[in-house]
Amino acid sequence: MNEILNKRIPEVLDMVEAVKNDFGKDESPYIYYAETICILLKRLLIQGVDKEAKILLQNIFFFIEEMASSDQAIQELVQVCILESLWESSIILKNAEKIMFVETKKLNQNISAYLIHPDKVEQNTYLQTERNMAKNRWKYKD
Repeated sequence: MNEILNKRIPEVLDMVEAVKNDFGKDESPYIYYAETICILLKRLLIQGVDKEAKILLQNIFFFIEEMASSDQAIQELVQVCILESLWESSIILKNAEKIMFVETKKLNQNISAYLIHPDKVEQNTYLQTERNMAKNRWKYKD
């Protein structure tokens, strides 16, 4: 599968060399995908997309869809390694969901059973920060 990724998404080739240098030749597919496709994917989803980046994103999600339509082990790789990484930010997840295909969307939906949606996490973090700031204002007041 790694060789297929390298051929289909050549933009990861520089990253592949870094993975080989850091982890050796026998890297786990989870490390391989986390250090290549996940990083590239999140970078593209955060930056906003020009025409060239949009085509690259579509190619990446088409490749992910093929993986999501494969056997159980590959589906687990997609869900745990690739899709879960998109849940670290609501912006990343929302932008990704606009581009996902059917099987990828199904795997992504499974994640909601065990991860809190980033919107809720970010909202709770914001509220907690506000509460802490309010406490600290009173704590240090003369």
